[in-house]
Amino acid sequence: MYPGAEHKTVYCHENDEELTVENCMKYPVMHPRCGTAFLLIVMLVSIIVTSVASVFGLDNNWLTRILVRIVMLPVVAGLSFEALQYLGKHDTPVTRVLRWPGMQLQRLTALEPTPDMVEVAIVAMKLAAGIPWEPEEDAAEEDGAQAEEAPCDAPQQGGTAEEAEEAAETL
Repeated sequence: MYPGAEHKTVYCHENDEELTVENCMKYPVMHPRCGTAFLLIVMLVSIIVTSVASVFGLDNNWLTRILVRIVMLPVVAGLSFEALQYLGKHDTPVTRVLRWPGMQLQRLTALEPTPDMVEVAIVAMKLAAGIPWEPEEDAAEEDGAQAEEAPCDAPQQGGTAEEAEEAAETL
C-alpha cells in the first residue's frame, strides 16, 4: 500500500501542488515511472542484450557468459532507465502499449493507501526532495504522551522475558 501512497505523492509534487493528504489522495495509485515497471523493463532489456551477446558468440563458456553480464550491467541499467523515462513522459498510442505491462504489474504492488500512509509518503518526499519540513508539534506531543502512558510488555533488545515482566511490574 505504501507504493500507492508514494505514487500519489509523486503525482502531487509533479503537478506543483502543495503536498497535503487531501491533494495527494485525488491522484491515481498507478504511476508510469514506478520501480516495479522499471524492474520489468530491466528484465526485458537484459534478455535482449544477452541474446545479442550470444549471437556474437560471447557466451561460449561460463566465464565469458558471466563477464559479459557484468560488463553489460551498466548498459542494461542505462537503457532501462531511459526507456522508463521516455515511456513516462510521452503519451502516444505506442508508448501506452509499451507501458501497459508495467502498469498492470502495479496492480499487484500498489494498492489504495490510507491517509496515514500518504502522510508518511509526504514526509519522505519532502526529505528526498530537500523541501523544508518540520514535524507537527501537536502530533509529536500527543505521540510522546501516549508513549509515556503505555506500559512496555515486550522485552528490550538483549533482555529476557523475565526482565520484561519485572519492568512491567515496576510501571
